[in-house]
Amino acid sequence: MSSNQISRLESDIFQDIHQLNFLFLDNNLIKNLDENLFDFLEDLLELNLSSNQIESLDKMVFKNLRKLKNLLLENNRLKIIETIFYNLESLEHLDIKTNQINAFNNDIFMTLKSLKRINIYNNQLTEINSETFKGTYNLEFLTVSSNKIQRIYSNFSRDYKNLISLELSWNNLSFIEPNIFQGLLKLKLLFLRGCNIKSIELNSLVNVQKLYLNHNSLSFFSQNLSLLTELYLNNNPLVNLSYPLITSQNSSLEYLDISKCKLSYIDFNVLRNLSNLKTLRMIENFMFLNNDTFIGFRSLRSVGIDSSDIRFLIKGSFFEQNQLIYISAKNIIDISQNGLSLIIPFVFQACTEIRLLNLSYNNLTEINSKSFYGMVKLTSLLMDSNQITRLDSNVFQDTPSLIHLRLNNNLIKNLDAGLFEYSTALIHLSLGSNQIECLDKMVFNNLKKLKNLFLNSNRLKILEPIFNNLESIELLDASSNQISIVQNDTFKSLKTIRKIYIYNSQIFEINSEIFKGAYNLESLSISASKIRKIYRNFSEDFRNLTILDLSRNNLSFVEPEFFNSFLKLKELYLTGCNIKTIDLSSLVNLNILSLTFNMISFFSQSLDSITHLYLNKNPLVNLTFPLITSENSSLELLDISECQLKYINFDVLRNLTNLKRLRIMENPIILSNDSFDGFISLKEVNLKKEDVQRFKSLFPNITFY
Repeated sequence: MSSNQISRLESDIFQDIHQLNFLFLDNNLIKNLDENLFDFLEDLLELNLSSNQIESLDKMVFKNLRKLKNLLLENNRLKIIETIFYNLESLEHLDIKTNQINAFNNDIFMTLKSLKRINIYNNQLTEINSETFKGTYNLEFLTVSSNKIQRIYSNFSRDYKNLISLELSWNNLSFIEPNIFQGLLKLKLLFLRGCNIKSIELNSLVNVQKLYLNHNSLSFFSQNLSLLTELYLNNNPLVNLSYPLITSQNSSLEYLDISKCKLSYIDFNVLRNLSNLKTLRMIENFMFLNNDTFIGFRSLRSVGIDSSDIRFLIKGSFFEQNQLIYISAKNIIDISQNGLSLIIPFVFQACTEIRLLNLSYNNLTEINSKSFYGMVKLTSLLMDSNQITRLDSNVFQDTPSLIHLRLNNNLIKNLDAGLFEYSTALIHLSLGSNQIECLDKMVFNNLKKLKNLFLNSNRLKILEPIFNNLESIELLDASSNQISIVQNDTFKSLKTIRKIYIYNSQIFEINSEIFKGAYNLESLSISASKIRKIYRNFSEDFRNLTILDLSRNNLSFVEPEFFNSFLKLKELYLTGCNIKTIDLSSLVNLNILSLTFNMISFFSQSLDSITHLYLNKNPLVNLTFPLITSENSSLELLDISECQLKYINFDVLRNLTNLKRLRIMENPIILSNDSFDGFISLKEVNLKKEDVQRFKSLFPNITFY
């Protein structure tokens, strides 16, 4: 019963559904719950009361829910929680986040021996001590972030021997007592973000693996945490880093973030001693990096150095030197989101082992020849979301291994005919969201291995035979352009093409010549265009087509022979086409049919294999005829909502023996009490709100909503 406007529930509403396991009442207007409301739901496993207006709960409201495992009360108006959980002996997960709770009665959780997770995020708690969660000995995950906690008492952790994750972020814990975490022997995850912490002692956390201390006031951090693998210290005023962060000899640290720490000096020997360090993030600091900065790191794989003050990659900078080889055993350079506006030729000449280069989200305007000189093993180059207007014709000459190239969301208008001449290994090319108006016939000539080509969201007006040599192409996306003409033979040589998307275009008509040659096409989308006519011979070459989307075109009349050759078609989408009549009897393998939002007043087809039929928003008015005429219908979902239906012969629907889901909402029909008698497989019905409650009591084995 989620997302209704329920404000009141009668106390006996659930008395006839004793076997209910899951009850969802979230996103309603409920303010109060009767103390006997759930008395008959002894088998209930999950109760969701989230996003209501509940201000208080009766002490007895959950008294009979001994099997309940999940209780969700988030996003209500609770201020004080009293002893309401005492009989919830099976409860494992309690979520009371985003309320107004400022205090708990002592012993409130005393009987919750099975509880493993508590989430109290975003409330008004000011302190916690050992009595707060007393009795929850098996607790594994505790979240108390975004409260107003100023103090945690030293005895807080004594009962939490099984706690794995503790989330205390965004509280005002400027001082934390040294022994506060002493009993948390199994703790692996500790979150203390944004707590205004100035100093902290964590040496007792012998098993902690991930530690989040970002956004605090720490000026010094040095701990003996031998099993720690991830450490987040970003946004702390460390200033100078000349001491060991991890004092144990055998550090397990793999990830370190010291970004935005106002660092003017780092003793890199301190970091080199972290022999397992793989990822280092140090963006937006003030120190100067030497040419040998990253030499000597044993395991370092990637470095985040995308600081806002680095605007140029120039020869002689630390980027260009041999230490880039040491940056990554995974062979990755990620300098995205940097503000880069220029790459000087030869800057990457020492990067002979790099496989992936990410330059996305910068301010690059042009890419010059020799920009990637030396990157002979580069396989992935990402340059999305820059301001690139020009690419030198031989810019990719030095990247013979390039497989994956992304140039989405730039300002490219033209591509030189020889731009990809040396990119013979290219498999994936993305040029979406640029300003390309036309393409040279030779531009893709050497891309014989290309499988995926994205030209979407450009300004193309005509598709010509420019794909002739793409003998491996499987996917072409030319959607959201201004294409009004697709020339004959455009796809003639594309024997391997599987998917073509040309939706959101200006195409007026299509015939068999347009897609001639694309014999193996499986999915075709030409929706949201201006198609008024499809010639009857259109389907002749599409014997392998399984998905066809022609939605949102003006196809008021579709010739009967149009679908004759679609022998393998499984999904057909004709939403919003102004169709009045249609013959689909030749589609013997069709599974999904969407005819939503058309002008159909009569529909009766012999479609044995169809499982999903969407006829909603059609003026059917009276349903007295079989929708599926075959004796052995496979139909499982039928949507006839918003069809102006005044009458339904329910025997017509009962004959659909596999029907599981029926949608008939927003129709003026008056339903009798026996409307849903005799349905063999029906499990779910969507109908008018005023009918829901009546049929729930009449047919408890069917879900009505």
